[in-house]
Amino acid sequence: MAAYTLTIAIVGAITGTLALIFQILEYLLQKPNIKCTLDDVFDSYWISGDKLNLKTESEPTSYLIKNSDVVVVSLKITNTKSIPITIDAIYRRDIPVSIPNGWEFDVPEVPFQFSKWNRSMHDIGVPLLHADEHRFPLRIDGYDTVQTAIIFLADKAKSSVNSTKLLDLTVKTPAKTFLFHCEVANSEEHIKHKKFGLILASLKTKTQENGHDDPTHE
Repeated sequence: MAAYTLTIAIVGAITGTLALIFQILEYLLQKPNIKCTLDDVFDSYWISGDKLNLKTESEPTSYLIKNSDVVVVSLKITNTKSIPITIDAIYRRDIPVSIPNGWEFDVPEVPFQFSKWNRSMHDIGVPLLHADEHRFPLRIDGYDTVQTAIIFLADKAKSSVNSTKLLDLTVKTPAKTFLFHCEVANSEEHIKHKKFGLILASLKTKTQENGHDDPTHE
């Protein structure tokens, strides 16, 4: 009788331990997690606000932008779990406010430089294209990836020569807050080091999103 009771106790202990292990594994598998990187097709850069052709009619807003640097960050966000996740907001950690969606501006084309030959092709203008901005909250299905962009103002750099802005971004979700560190170069340096194939890819993707024919295809 004692041996039978001991056997039942041992089986119960093993069953309870296995159930606990399965619960821990299920929690780890369903624990929200995202992977955030700079998009390799669309552009991330900063540019002096006084170089932009602003479409806004508000003089105070124009004055603020022209006396600041505009930072554009194109992100690729991947939900690495099977359950959907919702992103409530993305913003700089030190400035929890970004430019509202729908803010329109024209970025001047930047001369493309063929660094291989160490000469600048000033007659070839390359547009800077960022990913489309999404309205938050943004829902991402399991194992899915979205491309989005955030745009905000930063203190004006004293010099644009070889100047890189280091950014700490907060990606806020209902379950957890994620931190993402990145750096963006000024517009001219960014284009200088962008491969020609990626320039064509960004042009192709943007025109397809806007419902136009592919300009890179004859």
